[in-house]
Amino acid sequence: MQQTRVVDDNGFNPMWEETLVFDIQMPQLALVRFQVWDHDPIGRDFIGQRTVAFTSMLPGFRHVYLEGMAESSIFVHVAINDNSGKVSVKE
Repeated sequence: MQQTRVVDDNGFNPMWEETLVFDIQMPQLALVRFQVWDHDPIGRDFIGQRTVAFTSMLPGFRHVYLEGMAESSIFVHVAINDNSGKVSVKE
């Protein structure tokens, strides 16, 4: 489980520009879950989430459509290194 930093003052088009790397031991059973939260001085509000089977993720740039808020998505770049089982997800 990893978390990106909070993007302040950009609720409509946040850009994280971070790379998250995961070591996957059993890709046939692995799930990747994306969660998006709004963070402001009042508190945290849930925006949406999507859980995807690792074996369904294809390399390249992808829109991940979130469940929870109509017409919301995040744009990610997925890179898969088959030799070591590492996955890199850049948001």
